[in-house]
Amino acid sequence: MSIFSKQQLSIFAGELVVVVMGILIAFQVEEWREKRQADRALNAALARLHEEAKSNLAYCANWMPRRQDVGSGVEQVYLSLSRSELRAEEIPQFEKGLAAVSMLPTFNLQLTVVDEMISTGLLKDLEDDELRQAVADIHQAQRTADASYTTRRESVRELAEVLRDYIDVELLEGPTIMSRERKLTNSLELETRVVYDFDELAASRRIRNLFFEALDSHADQFGSIESLCALAGRIDGRLDMINYSN
Repeated sequence: MSIFSKQQLSIFAGELVVVVMGILIAFQVEEWREKRQADRALNAALARLHEEAKSNLAYCANWMPRRQDVGSGVEQVYLSLSRSELRAEEIPQFEKGLAAVSMLPTFNLQLTVVDEMISTGLLKDLEDDELRQAVADIHQAQRTADASYTTRRESVRELAEVLRDYIDVELLEGPTIMSRERKLTNSLELETRVVYDFDELAASRRIRNLFFEALDSHADQFGSIESLCALAGRIDGRLDMINYSN
């Protein structure tokens, strides 16, 4: 014999359904609230990512003319040494190239938001596949460029060491106490007088070999820079296309 009547069982069942439904609704509300907060965090990150991408593109735009100027000077050194002849009208570009090839420019984009999105897991919540891939790619590209920089710089540094025996740079303005390497690397910006013996430079097999190695390092570094700038453009372009709001 049951200790509960059918009416009591019905009441208990109804109360149980109400409790379960209440719990389920509470879970759904909490899940909705968490998703809402996650969406807001993601959209806020995307807004900051957009600002970061535009800042990086401005940095690239300011840097690229320098890259072209350096490249033309380095190319002049290559042509002159290859033919063992330096014409009078080529001297300014040749001297720029000597200064440029003796240093390797660093290049670091601002990737604070990119790193944050990866470390916090926000990147996984991004539904746009193209944007998600571009963010992951620029993060990896910067890490690869940073890891490669030391090796690339060593070949350039070795050339700079050897050039000390062939080149002297006298400052016409500015500080007078400065190492030869510092003088050489600053000769693009400062008023200088470059003293060198072109015939000895062109005749030195070691100089030529080191120059070509340094040229390869420059080409690799500029390739990394162009890749990073292209990825910044991809991120900016994709963010221009998708809708997000805070």
